[in-house]
Amino acid sequence: LISVELHDGIEVIEEQAFYECRSLREMLFPPSVRAIEYKAFYSCSGLTTAILNDGLEEIGERACYECRTLQRICVASGVRVKQQ
Repeated sequence: LISVELHDGIEVIEEQAFYECRSLREMLFPPSVRAIEYKAFYSCSGLTTAILNDGLEEIGERACYECRTLQRICVASGVRVKQQ
């Protein structure tokens, strides 16, 4: 799994959905995604780009923890980080 483009209608990226998906390089989120939950991309060590959307309201704590190669992340203003 190298790239994921989610389709409109998905509202939540569940907790640990892509946990340790080390080959994942890029994530594109549709406008329907409202929340990315706790550790959704934990240890996705190959992730370099995450393009979030204007509809995103909340990013869970440690959503991109250990994503050491993440070079580009676009986040709309007003997004809040949810504490565990």
